[in-house]
Amino acid sequence: MIFLAFSILTSALLFFVFKWFDIRGVDNRQAIVVNYFAAFITGLLVHPEYLSAEPWAADWRWMALILGILFISLFNVLGLTAQRISVSVASVANKMSVAVPVGIAFWLYDDAITVGKIAGILTALLGVWLTSRPSSNLRIETNDYWLPLVLFMGSGLIDTLIKYVQHHYLTSDVAMLTFIPSIFLVAGVLGLIYLFFTNNIRFTRKNLIWGIVLGVPNYFSIYLIIKALEQSGFQSSVLFPINNIGVVIVSVLGGRLLFGEKLSTGSAIGIGVSVFGIVLLSWFA
Repeated sequence: MIFLAFSILTSALLFFVFKWFDIRGVDNRQAIVVNYFAAFITGLLVHPEYLSAEPWAADWRWMALILGILFISLFNVLGLTAQRISVSVASVANKMSVAVPVGIAFWLYDDAITVGKIAGILTALLGVWLTSRPSSNLRIETNDYWLPLVLFMGSGLIDTLIKYVQHHYLTSDVAMLTFIPSIFLVAGVLGLIYLFFTNNIRFTRKNLIWGIVLGVPNYFSIYLIIKALEQSGFQSSVLFPINNIGVVIVSVLGGRLLFGEKLSTGSAIGIGVSVFGIVLLSWFA
């Protein structure tokens, strides 16, 4: 459970950092690229054995490439959603995507389907929706409506692929510790190429610093969720909802405390419903 708890905290922290980007006038594109290199270096510092491995020869190298592309793309969408709409909307679009990996888990991994588990998942999703509903005074520009939809679909795909790789390829600690930094390295290199062709390659000190601030928790959010998949004892159809609901609750409460985002009566009720959903999922896991 400790891996799951810290995965929730580090994932929620990413939403807050993106909001600070907007407040501090940070260039999203530059900071996100720096973030991936910072996450890669964090992986090397924590697990230096990566340097003696041969990730380019691993069976999962193509999955690392695909996930790297998704990471750099979705992180930009996540940042835009948090800044243009709100932390809460970014959180709900990102975490309601749990429906995708949960459905795949029932299909591919023979996760048990029980009345109690289905009730817990539906209750949890209802709680997430109630918690993260935009307040009535929130206005979303017409051109921004695509952001939550893309974030929802892309986040679900990322969670699904991470579970697939963990299930089929990461059969040892060495494999896991080489896979995770490889994703970040791919994402960083792709982002750097993009900045080069868009003539945005001159990094400012502010963007470098905030990119590092984002990169460290970003590494651990992925590392910890994979460790939780391995050691929590929960099936993925239970673990992903608990993780995502936890992130929503922490991010909504943090958005209220740190940025003054309004917590409506519906949001407060949603938090209570989400907690009840977590209890149901844990009980019937």
